[in-house]
Amino acid sequence: MLFLWAPLVIVPLGLDLVPRPEGFFGRIDSAVRIAQPFAAAFAVVAFLFPPGAMALLFAAPWVAVCGALAMLGAARFARRKGWDPVEICTDAALGFLAVGGFGLAASRFGLPLGFKEPIILLTAVHFHYTGFVAPLLIGFAGRKLGPRSPVLYAASAVVIGSPLTAIGFLFSPTLKVVAVLWIAAGMLVFAGLLMRLAAVVTDNRPRFLFMLASLSLLIGMGLVAVYSIGEYRDRLLIEIPAMAWFHGIANAGGFATCGLLAARWPQ
Repeated sequence: MLFLWAPLVIVPLGLDLVPRPEGFFGRIDSAVRIAQPFAAAFAVVAFLFPPGAMALLFAAPWVAVCGALAMLGAARFARRKGWDPVEICTDAALGFLAVGGFGLAASRFGLPLGFKEPIILLTAVHFHYTGFVAPLLIGFAGRKLGPRSPVLYAASAVVIGSPLTAIGFLFSPTLKVVAVLWIAAGMLVFAGLLMRLAAVVTDNRPRFLFMLASLSLLIGMGLVAVYSIGEYRDRLLIEIPAMAWFHGIANAGGFATCGLLAARWPQ
């Protein structure tokens, strides 16, 4: 259910923060935005079947949408003149959706990747929330507050730390825990930036949403640090089901939903 909140709600909210390109890529962008709600509906149907070919068939449209958005992110990066770390956050947000789409496909097909569920599905969850929403909102903060050191640090933690986490998951537990703690530290810095955003907006409604997103991020990332250290020491202090209830709901409902709603509010 936490995963499905992403294609049904989070991604369409986030796409409103992505500037629309022109020309050939603009036509692709328009087609993807039209297809997105239908692909999200098919993703819901995919979970009505056990892992296998039929589940993968219904998940495929969402996987295609994620791939197309990643291609648009790559095109944004390739066509840009100069190095703009704030805009690169948006490029990365779109690119990480491809990893989330792959995680969904692998989970619904039951692809043996050397890991048991729910780890594979949690990969899809991670790259739809921390991978997509976090850099998107960090880029928004950079536009509003300026690309200062806290913004750049939070951006580097997510954009570099997320692929390092995936590499560490495959090859090195030490690299994984270091990357996860780096992401958590960057997100804690970003929680402070969300409070600064709350201070500069004039409307009380987005101010409240930014504050709620910040508080949710503090709770969620604190739990990530506790879980990661316990996992590394083979002495879990909190189990995955509890992480889904507390970290997952705080991240999806509090941080991602409230943060995107606040960013979309007319300023």
